[in-house]
Amino acid sequence: MEIVVEHVSHVYGKGTPYEKKALDDISLNLSSGQYTGIIGKTGSGKSTLVQLLNGLLKPTSGRIRVGDTEINPDSRGLRELRKKVGMVFQYPENQLFEETVLKDVMYGPLNFGASKEEAEQKAREALELVGLKQPELYNRSPYALSGGQMRRVALAGVLAMEPDVLILDEPAAGLDPRGKKNILNMIADRHRQKQWTTFLVTHNMEDAARYADWLIVLDQGKIVMEGTPEALFSQPDLLRQTGLEVPEITRFIEKLNRKISPPLPLTIFDPEELATELFKRKRTPSDRIPGEGEA
Repeated sequence: MEIVVEHVSHVYGKGTPYEKKALDDISLNLSSGQYTGIIGKTGSGKSTLVQLLNGLLKPTSGRIRVGDTEINPDSRGLRELRKKVGMVFQYPENQLFEETVLKDVMYGPLNFGASKEEAEQKAREALELVGLKQPELYNRSPYALSGGQMRRVALAGVLAMEPDVLILDEPAAGLDPRGKKNILNMIADRHRQKQWTTFLVTHNMEDAARYADWLIVLDQGKIVMEGTPEALFSQPDLLRQTGLEVPEITRFIEKLNRKISPPLPLTIFDPEELATELFKRKRTPSDRIPGEGEA
């Protein structure tokens, strides 16, 4: 689903002493089926932007088009938009409210017209997708679960609605490294299978580099950089000016390049790819890996 953002600004507390401009004249044109990473330091406007895309907030000025639906300062009746645009919040406890896990995941499909049987089938399938395959969990209160399990239930609740657009605000928070990798890989696989238009809001540069096709860098409510991960992370000095760091693997390659020639490209984001590239090279004293051969 194509998304167009035209000269959008958003001001919190407009006309009050607490007025704050969170977004300042943002324009974007995002293709259907694109996986977009939104990065920026805290307070840069990331969460405001994605809440506008979901219709939870309306722009103070400008307009947004999500498929055939327009969101502007005067928009009303955005219920159908929220059926198409699913959002997993940064804090799962803010979107869990039913008395059991299964009922919570069923809520979205029921609210949008599915029968009880259809909603339960969708809920069970979504719970299995996110790794909650134990039926004994389904009749528990969501608040009796661990933080990581709550995160999975919140994600399952959105997947059960089968949205066209998926917005993920730090979706792997609270998960251990293995669980995080499983969830993000599952989302990436479903993104390709369902041809979702996906947004990942993250502070983790490794995740942004590994999963997104396109990155948007926000700083003080403005877009200061955008492009492919390869293009952005090959400009580490510019990125650091926004208060962000490049992925850890990129920092390693930067250090490695001071000791080897020819230098490795800064567009390698996968450790296995890096290992393959290193083994392909002829090993000479001039391109030893730092620390190699040291006691």
